Amino acid sequence: MTAIRQRNGTPYPTLDQAEAVRDALGQYTGHTFEAMQETDGYVVRRRGTDTTAGTAGVATHCETDEGSPIVLRPAVRGHVGLLTWWLTGLALLFATPALVDTLVGLPAALGATAAQPVTVPIAGAMSAAQVALATVAALILAIASVRLIVAIFYYRYELGAEAICVQEGILARRVRQMYYRNARIPTLDAGPAGARSRDRNRCSLVRRRRRDWRGPARGHPPTNQRKGNHPGTHRTGKPVEEAAMTEAQAEKSDNVIATWSAAQEQPGGLRGRARMTIQTRQAQRVMRGRTRREGEGKPEIIGLARFATLMRWAWRAAERDDPWADWLLLRAYHAINENRETLAVLRQQAEARLEVMPNVEIDVAESLEPIQIPLDFSTPYGYMGAYLVGEFDNYARALLTARHVGLITKASAERDLHKGGHLVRSVFHIPAAWRFRGLTRASVRSKAEKAAEVARALGWPPQEVLDGTIRSPLAPELQSLTSD
Repeated sequence: MTAIRQRNGTPYPTLDQAEAVRDALGQYTGHTFEAMQETDGYVVRRRGTDTTAGTAGVATHCETDEGSPIVLRPAVRGHVGLLTWWLTGLALLFATPALVDTLVGLPAALGATAAQPVTVPIAGAMSAAQVALATVAALILAIASVRLIVAIFYYRYELGAEAICVQEGILARRVRQMYYRNARIPTLDAGPAGARSRDRNRCSLVRRRRRDWRGPARGHPPTNQRKGNHPGTHRTGKPVEEAAMTEAQAEKSDNVIATWSAAQEQPGGLRGRARMTIQTRQAQRVMRGRTRREGEGKPEIIGLARFATLMRWAWRAAERDDPWADWLLLRAYHAINENRETLAVLRQQAEARLEVMPNVEIDVAESLEPIQIPLDFSTPYGYMGAYLVGEFDNYARALLTARHVGLITKASAERDLHKGGHLVRSVFHIPAAWRFRGLTRASVRSKAEKAAEVARALGWPPQEVLDGTIRSPLAPELQSLTSD
C-alpha cells in the first residue's frame, strides 16, 4: 500500500501529526494503521502491508488482499422515466391487434387505408395499421432498452479498502480513483454538530471525575465501593491516580486528533449573495432589454444579463492577453463610471426641483411593491452594470415624482427619462460587436493579416493598450499560454 503523506507529498514533520492521522483513519475506515518513521519525517501505513514497496506507485484497481471490492451500479428504480417508456412500448405491442380492429372499423377512407395490406419481409402480408403500430412499439422498446442498459451499466463503482474506483463506459472503460486518505475526514471540531459532540464528551468526563474522585452523589454509595471495588481504586479497578492520568492522556489525544485533522483541511470557496432592488418600470425595461425575437423586426436592445455575458467573454479573452479584449474592458470601465457620475448629477438636479416649493416638503416616491433581482456574475463588470441601472432607477424616481406634483411637464419628464436610459444603453452596447478572434499581443505581428482583419472590424487599440502598459483597473490577471 502507498504510504500516506501530506498533501504536498512530504512526510509529516512530527510523530503527533502522523499518529493523529493514524487514529482518525482507524476510526473512520475500520482498519488498523501505524505511524512509521522515515529519513525526513513520519508516514502512515496500513498495518500488515509491505513496507519495502515503493511509495510512489499508484494502485490501478480497488482489489485488496481481504477480498473483492464492493461493486455498485445505478439502481433500475432510479430511471422511472425510461421504465415508463419501456412499459408503454410493451403495452402498445400487446394492444396492437385490438387497436388494428378499431382502426379498420373506422368509416370511409380511414378504415380502408388502415386495412390496406402491406408485405413485410419474413412476417408476410399485414395490414398497414398493424405494421405502423408494431413499428412504433418496436422503436419505443428498442430506444428505451438501449438507454436503460447504458444508464445502468455505463457507470461502475467499486468500494475498496483504500479507494473508490469509478469506471465510465461500456466497451472502453475509463477508470478514475479517489483515495480515502485524500478525502476530508470529519472531526470533533467540524461544524456545530462536532462542537456539541465535543462539549458533550467533555461534560460527561467532568461528571465522571466528580463522581469518581469527589465523592458519591446524594443517595448513592461511593463509586469506589460498587461492584466489589476496594477503597482507593477507580471504578475500572485501577488506582485513582493512574485512572486520572489515563483519562487525561485520552482527552489530550482526542484534542490533538481534532486539531491536526482540522488544520490539514482547506476552507471551501467563498460564496455570497447580492440583490438589486428595482422600483420603476423604466429601470426594469432598461435592465431587461429587448431580444430580436421580442422586437419583431426591431433592433436588439442589450440588457444587463446580455451585457454581463458579453463582458464575461471579453474577460476570458483578456486573460489570454487579447489586446482588443483589454481595450474593450478599459472603455467599458470608463464609460460606466462617467455615465454613473452623469446620472448622479441629473438625479441631484431633479431632486433639487422638489425642494424649491416653500412650506411644502416632497419626498421622492417609492414603489409599494419593489422587485428584488438576485445578482450572480462571474466578473466585476456585471455588477458595475447593475450599479448603473440602480443609479438610473433613482433618477427615474425623482423625475416621476416631479412630474406627479406638477413641477415638470410630461413631455419634459419623458425626454429626460429617454436621456437617462440612453446613458445606460450606450454602455450596454459597447461589447455588442466584439467577438473572440484568438489573437494575443505576441501574435499581432506574426499574424499581420488576421490582425488587420480584426482592426477593420473593431479598430486599432491605442499603442499603450497594444503594449500592455495601460489596462483597465479591473482587468484580470494574465494567464500563461505555454504548455508542457
